Order: sequence, then structure tokens, then C-alpha cells
Amino acid sequence: MSDNLSVNRRRFLKTTATGAVAATLGANIVIPGRANAARKKLRILQWVHFVPAYDEWFNKQYTKEWGDKNDTEVTVDNIGIAGIAARASAEISAQKGHDLFLFNWPPPTVEEQTVDMKDVYQELERKLGKAIDLGVKSTYNPKTRKYYAFSPSFTPDPVNYRQDLFGQVGLPNGPQTWDEVRTAGARIKKQFGNPVGIGLANEIDTGMAMRTIMYAFGAGTHADSAVGVVAQSYHLGMAGLWYQWMQIFNTPFYWLLVSVFRRARCLTTGDTAPRRCGAVWFSRCTVCRSCCPYTR
Repeated sequence: MSDNLSVNRRRFLKTTATGAVAATLGANIVIPGRANAARKKLRILQWVHFVPAYDEWFNKQYTKEWGDKNDTEVTVDNIGIAGIAARASAEISAQKGHDLFLFNWPPPTVEEQTVDMKDVYQELERKLGKAIDLGVKSTYNPKTRKYYAFSPSFTPDPVNYRQDLFGQVGLPNGPQTWDEVRTAGARIKKQFGNPVGIGLANEIDTGMAMRTIMYAFGAGTHADSAVGVVAQSYHLGMAGLWYQWMQIFNTPFYWLLVSVFRRARCLTTGDTAPRRCGAVWFSRCTVCRSCCPYTR
């Protein structure tokens, strides 16, 4: 990578972080480390913003003004959020493409293809104060001690509910737990015909919602350590764990059961077993299984 181009990239981040790019949502900017990039040109790829006027302003006004001041030709390309990961992989494989790449989530898998953003964080800390922990933890690898991206902003994803509907089923302040969402939501659907809206599609909002529910019930995912997930869940909650321990050694059959649980509209096996056996027998089985040497 040429020194001049490296300076341009950092200069762009340091100036836009105080204004323009900070308006993006949950973003992490990655700079691919490539050897033969064109000099005095800056190519940016980011998502199609849900506010069209933002893309119009950023692409045609802000970057042009910044480019004129810094003697740099800036090109901005926009793609749908669903295509970001695939596009990043393709450019890494080809070792050519954009200089700045905007992810809407932390991108640790591309660390080896990026330059260290430590100096950008240091410069902005000097000008604006220390970055929030969430931004640092989302872009810093403590093992390699590298800032593989820069996070200009973050977006909370709160749960929204209708107070009037929940108030009519005994929860005037809204649901406080996911179990109350389940029980009160069923009553609202039956009484008023309004369903609880939780995403069930292959997109980022559904992923956040599903992980929130899983973590609330002591569940988790890890592609490389299924046994570790179950072991950790054991320390967080006992409901239904004896059943999971039984099936973990029969992995194919265990994963086939997932579709059964989904169709039963149950979040965990702890929800399934009481419906199948009754709360009393389920409690007795849980105690017996937790004391059995087979499950230890």
C-alpha cells in the first residue's frame, strides 16, 4: 500500500467520524490492506441507507467537498445490506476492490486483510474524547493487539410494544421478561387479533432478536464447540438440560429435533417437556436427572 493512499484513508476517517459517517447505523469501517491501489483515489462501499436522502448527501455532496479539499477523487458504491458479506469475501479473494468497506456489524473475520486503525482511534480520542467500550470491543482484537476496523457509531435495538394492549391483559407497564411476552402475547392475539411481531427471516434484525431470546434463556451458539455451549448452559439454568445432555452424543438426531421445537412454538426443551409431561412430572425428572451420575 502506498503511503499517500494510506494517509488519505485515515484523513477521511478522522474528518468524517465527527460528522458524516457518524450518521450511519451500527457501522464498522474496514480498510483492506492491498499493495497496488490507485494513487489519489478513494473507493468506498457501503449499504443502501434506509433514508435515501442520506446517500444523496453523502455520495454527491459531502465526499465531493472532502475530495476537493484533499485532492482526492472519491467514489461511493451502495449495495443492499444482504450482499455486504458476499461482496467483502469476493473482493478479498480477488485482492482488489474498495479501499473503505462499511459493515453494519463487527467484522473480525477480515482482520488479516485490514490495516491497523489504532492511530485513528488515538487521533479522535485526542480531539473528541475516549471511544465508548462497545465501539472498541467491536473492532479490537486483544490477542493480536490490532484495531482491525473503526466504529463511528452504534445503534441500540430496543423492543417496542403497545402499552394499551399489554395494559388490557394485566401488564400496564409492558412485559418485563420474554416469558411475559409469550404468555401475554398469546392473550393479546386471542383477544384482539394482534400478533407479537418477532422476525423469522434470514436477516440481521431477526438474528438480533433470536440471539436476545436465546441468551435470556441461557442458550447460545458456537459452530466449533457444541459441547461447550451445553456445558455453559448448565451453569446458567437447569430446565430441560438433562434432555440436551442425552441427545448431544447423537448429534444428527439432536439437530433434527430443532424443527420439532420450532413447530411446537417452544423456545427451549424446558418449554417442551412441561407441555408433554406436565409441570409436576417434569420437575421430578429434572431433579432425578440432575442427580444421576449419567448426566454429570
